[in-house]
Amino acid sequence: MAKKQLKDYVFRPGVGATSYVYPDGYSLLNSNKEFIQKESSAWIATQVAAANTYSYAETVLTANKNFIADEAVAWFDANNPGIHNDTRHEKCERDTKYNIDAIVADLHTGGNSETIATVKKYWEGASSQLGAGEVTYALSVNNKVEEIINDYVLTNKAYTTGQSGHGLAASDTVNLFGIKTNCQFGDKVYPQIPFSGMFRITKVPDANTVEFFLPTSEIDHVYVAGGQIFLAAPTNVGGATNISTFEFDNTTGLTTIGSNVHGLAVGDAVQLENITVSCLYGSKVYPDTSTTSGIFVVYDVIDNDTFVIGMDKSKIVHTYVSGGTVQKVNVPVSGAVNITGFIFDRVQGIGRITAAAHGRTVGDMIEVENVNFTCSLGAKTYPVTSNTTAFTVRSQNLSTTTFEVDIGTSGVTQTYVSGGIVVKSGGARLPVSDFNYNTVTGIATITTATSQTINANTVSAATYTPATGVMVLTIGAHSYELNDYIMIAPESLTFTCDLDSHATQHSYPRATGSSAPGGKDYAYNTPVKITATGATTITVNVGISSDTSTHTFVSATAGGISESDSNSAADRVKYLIGIINDVTENGLDAIPTGQIYSVSAA
Repeated sequence: MAKKQLKDYVFRPGVGATSYVYPDGYSLLNSNKEFIQKESSAWIATQVAAANTYSYAETVLTANKNFIADEAVAWFDANNPGIHNDTRHEKCERDTKYNIDAIVADLHTGGNSETIATVKKYWEGASSQLGAGEVTYALSVNNKVEEIINDYVLTNKAYTTGQSGHGLAASDTVNLFGIKTNCQFGDKVYPQIPFSGMFRITKVPDANTVEFFLPTSEIDHVYVAGGQIFLAAPTNVGGATNISTFEFDNTTGLTTIGSNVHGLAVGDAVQLENITVSCLYGSKVYPDTSTTSGIFVVYDVIDNDTFVIGMDKSKIVHTYVSGGTVQKVNVPVSGAVNITGFIFDRVQGIGRITAAAHGRTVGDMIEVENVNFTCSLGAKTYPVTSNTTAFTVRSQNLSTTTFEVDIGTSGVTQTYVSGGIVVKSGGARLPVSDFNYNTVTGIATITTATSQTINANTVSAATYTPATGVMVLTIGAHSYELNDYIMIAPESLTFTCDLDSHATQHSYPRATGSSAPGGKDYAYNTPVKITATGATTITVNVGISSDTSTHTFVSATAGGISESDSNSAADRVKYLIGIINDVTENGLDAIPTGQIYSVSAA
């Protein structure tokens, strides 16, 4: 039989030569893969923390990476004043985020390869790349990271800063950002968010009038005098960076944007493009540069990868879907024309300016400056294109957790709602827990968050049988059950033994000094299973000892016993941070010999 040659045929494994088997399914899945991925991650983030699976941990650690690093490094700065200058603070925070990224990657695979690859960068052969004293500092920050992750983030417990007070003195300068308050007109952010003052002309009724969109308002505004419009011509500064996260608080307009190595500073002008969001009306691409300028002013810089801007408030919740770029710009202006009239339609959100022979056309970008209005709250100058975030700490009523600043008087009573950051000289960021603003005197009393105690059990008595490894711990009334797992804090149990007639004390579990492989005690940073329980006791096996003489309990560290899941993400985090600490302190020889790649779900 003659063979027929097939022309222009592209082989697709498992697919017929004439067409895809399920063309509609392929097309729909391929075009929606990013949406499906983000929806899946968003769903995971809403699940109860008790599930404590690796997927849950991966999601919440990614979402909280910046907070964890900020808090750990700020805690270190507060407890070790003078160690970090601005450069060292930023470097420490950067390295902490690298470590968290590696932990997240290894939680995804169930392995340890990314953690090992990251910590190896601290060494060149046998030479540490950390300076004098920096190893101790790094271990301190890493341990704080573990505490925040395992005791708060993974358990979904409210966290307040563990820093020992704000550490401020009278006459210190602080910067304030993102304090959310409420007044009769709705939610506001203090200090006020600055806007670019750039608008896109949407209508030119005549040679003396232009119109553009403005945010709506609850208050009537009456034009008094003054103001100018300019023709604006933005120019790019450097290259654009891609947006990876976009969180819009529709009640305040405060918008937090993730963009890797954005290179921005507070007060920079940026142009945003092609951000896809969804709302109850479907998907939209913002900003709409046919009707808006798309230019915003950087309000706060959280870190090298995250910054904050202000957008118009909305009654509709918007959720980030994908895409978007951020471009730093300079905005030179020209052709000033004086404003002689300004009508603000606060319901429709339209500004109508009268400026003789303005020479502008639809689509032009204009900058508006210094327009004076009156309203029920007094005289105002719009738009607000700059703000004051720096304030001086007053000497009055200064305590370890509260301080006062003068922010000016107001005719509107403000009630603190939530949020806020105090940025100290050197970059340490302290969360605000309360903001009491006396609008008559202009004095604001600010409280920074204080430490919170971690729930744990303390051992009051213990017996250990070295030949079998069985240990009975007396911890008081408890809720542990048979087959639960616990963690015994390193060197939290102190014993003497007959080997030297009880002359010396030794604390367990140890990182070194054991006859076990690697020199670590079996229970060091490792969950141990409860094999029996009593009303006030639990029994575990911590491994046998070559010293079979009688061991006598001496004392225990407070809170040294904590609950664990033998295969939980918390234990995996503890294990991975243990690798980071071991290699940071002891060199490349401390890298585990076995690498785990299989995924284990809790």
